[in-house]
Formats: sequence, C-alpha cells, structure tokens
Amino acid sequence: MKYLLYILPLAFLSFAQKATGQSPTTDQDIAVTTAFHSNYEASLFEKVRAGVPVNPIHLLMAASPEANIEKGNEIVLELEGLLRYLETKKNKFKNHDKFLRCAFNKVQQKYLRKFEYQTDFYNLIDGKEFNCLSGTALYAYIFDQLGYSSIIKETDYHIYLLIYHEGREYLIESTDKIGGVVLKQDEIEQRKKKYTTGSGALLEGQNGISSQQSQYHFSVKVDNQVNIQHAAGLQYYNLAIQHFNDLQYDKALQDIDKAILLYPSQRLYEFKLLTLHTLLRGKSIDEKAKEYYKKIYASFLRSSGYLAKN
Repeated sequence: MKYLLYILPLAFLSFAQKATGQSPTTDQDIAVTTAFHSNYEASLFEKVRAGVPVNPIHLLMAASPEANIEKGNEIVLELEGLLRYLETKKNKFKNHDKFLRCAFNKVQQKYLRKFEYQTDFYNLIDGKEFNCLSGTALYAYIFDQLGYSSIIKETDYHIYLLIYHEGREYLIESTDKIGGVVLKQDEIEQRKKKYTTGSGALLEGQNGISSQQSQYHFSVKVDNQVNIQHAAGLQYYNLAIQHFNDLQYDKALQDIDKAILLYPSQRLYEFKLLTLHTLLRGKSIDEKAKEYYKKIYASFLRSSGYLAKN
C-alpha cells in the first residue's frame, strides 16, 4: 500500500489517537542506515553522538549538501555582527516591547524575505527563503544569544517561538511580518489554541492533500517543547517525507535516522517504522535487501516496544 505524506512549513501528517509503546532509549538501532553527504555533516553528527557541544547554526546548516565548515563559520560570524547591532539597539530602547519589534523586523528584513513550504536553513541564509521551521529556529538562536529564555513549540500543524523576559511571555510568529510579535496575553493564548487545534493555521488547500491517496494517521498528537538541535532534526524529518513521497524509501530511512539522532521523539520513531514497513512490502526490493531491512525492522521493534500493524 502506498501512503502519501505531506510537507508543510513544518512537515505535517494527519493524526489519530491510538495506543503506542515506549520509545527507544539508545541510538543502537537508529543509525544503522545512516549515510552522510559530506565530511562536514558526518563530523557534526559524530560530535552530537559523543556529547560534544556544537554550535546550533552548524547543525541547522548540515542538512544541505551545499553546506560546509567554511560556510557555517561564515554564517556564525555574520550572525555575530547582527547580534552586536541588536545589543546596541537594545541598550537604547527604554520600551522593551519596541525593542522586540525592532529585532523582529531586522531579522525579517535581512533574512526572511520569501516564504516557501519546502526549504531549509541553508536556503534561509543563502537565498532568503524560509518556512516556519527555519524562521523560528533563527529567531530562537537570536533571542537566546540576546539573553532571553525561549521555548520552541512544535505542534501537528506549526512551529513557533515563546520568549520570556521579566515575568512576561511573548509569542514570536516568524511567518507573520506585520503581527509577528504578540504582546498581549489573551492574544497569545488564542494563537496557542489555534496552532494546537490547527484552526486557522493553514488556508484550505495549502496542505496538498488528495482524497485519492491513502493517508497515514499517526498515533500521537504533537504539542512539544523543543530546542534548536531538535529543530535541526525536524529538517531531516522534512527531507525524509519528501523522499518517502517520491518513493525513495531508502533515502527516507537515512534521513529519519539522522532526525532521530538529533531529536528522538515518538512521531519520528513511528515514521521510521512506517518507512521500514513500506520498504518490506515493496515488490521491487531484492531478497538480500529485504533480509537487511528485516533485521533493522525487528531490532527496532524490540528496542522500541512498538507493535507493527499489518
């Protein structure tokens, strides 16, 4: 059976509540299919697995085959320049709310010029194209460096940023150029509800759903607090879905393994099982490859506690 999955600003798939097992606690059975497109990407994942601190900008850049250490360092220096400018502005503003709008607008003007559903952080920097995932990750980095406490919120439909300062909560919506800094608590709560339920989060028809294709319904509803490394993992999740929809299941499996290494979460584990299950049901797969994926599938089931649904 072919399933059709969908990419949105953050890749979104239809959900239905069902019982699930426990998540894997180690990466022993996660990275078995992983292949890296560059030494840059491989070295970053090696550091992550070893617990070595990595600048999150490099992790966000790594998903693109065009990225390298020189480009990553160049962007880190470029953002340091932007941060020095914003620090100077911050010290001049007596009204904190006005500074937030100033910082928000400066990032919009410099980087967030064209909205695209299927893009990544590299294209945000290099081509000024962004979606809610890459835009929110950039704002999280900027405000973290400016000394704010921040939380990236991942939902079924969307991803956005909450920041905290002097006992107040603010919502940053990267895709809203006009009203992207939400100051009033009642409006913040309204937006949270909208993002969680999906009501008004997308215009009808934007999700590309075709009623003539089978949809996969996940067993979990997503409303998670994540960090920038997790956001980097979600970029690989988006890539995995693109490859899955293109019937390139082996590439999807490689991408989802990378996603899990950066962000071990229920939805990603379930997507890996779906990809393996689809690979094993394919008619074109040879026996040697089938045995290989069977071993991965069985091992992952044992470690995760999932039960496959035939």
